Parts: sequence; C-alpha cells; structure tokens
Amino acid sequence: MVDLNFTIVVQLLMFLVFLWAMTRWVLRPLLQTMDDRESSMTQDKEQAQADQEAAEEIEQKYAALLASAHQRAHQTIEEALREAQNNHLEQRNGVRREQQEEIAQAQEQANAFLEQQRKEFPALSKDIAREMMRQLGVGGDAS
Repeated sequence: MVDLNFTIVVQLLMFLVFLWAMTRWVLRPLLQTMDDRESSMTQDKEQAQADQEAAEEIEQKYAALLASAHQRAHQTIEEALREAQNNHLEQRNGVRREQQEEIAQAQEQANAFLEQQRKEFPALSKDIAREMMRQLGVGGDAS
C-alpha cells in the first residue's frame, strides 16, 4: 500500500513551488520573448512584402520611363532623318536650278554664237569657195 507521510507532502509542495517559480521566472519570459520574436518576424515579413511591392512598382515606372525615352529617341532620330533628307533635297534642287541656269546661259551663248556665224557665213562662203577653187586650180584666179 501507499504510505502517505509528511515527506510526500513536502515533496509535493516543493514541486508546486518549483513549477510556480519556473513558470514565473523562466517560462513566462521565454514565451514573451518567443511571442516578441514571432511578432518581429511577422512585421519584418510584412515590411519585406511592402518593400517588394514598392520595388516592383518602381521597376514598372522605370520600364515605362525607359520605353518613353526610347520612343522619344526614335522620334527624334526620325525627325532628324527627315530634316536631313529635306535639307539634302533642297540642296540638290538648288544645285539643279543652278545647273539649269548655267545650261540656259550656255545655250543662249551658243545660240548667239550660231546666229553670229550664220550672219557671217555668206561673206565667208565666197572666200571659202575661191580658196577651194584656187587649190583645185580651177577658175580664173590661179596665182
């Protein structure tokens, strides 16, 4: 049989005091520290998630700005090319006009020269005919 004596009661009281002391000075601070740590980890996870979302938003803004910059650059390049082509066409047309003016002047000079030669030709033709006859030895003037 089980003997109930004073030693069991003292041991039971000592065990209960030990449990109370362990709960008060060890278990509660340990649980509080674990709760604080878990709360801190939860806050850190939430902060990391918020930072991740902010980073993704910034990345999207950067991508949009980069795309906009590329589009503006392409537009600027296209405008510069169009302007260069227009300048080239204007220069080419200017050179063409100058050449056409030079050609017209040369034609006018050639026409004036031809007209002058046509006017002088009847007088020269008699001299040419006489000279040809002299060299052939035909005609009255054989000197």
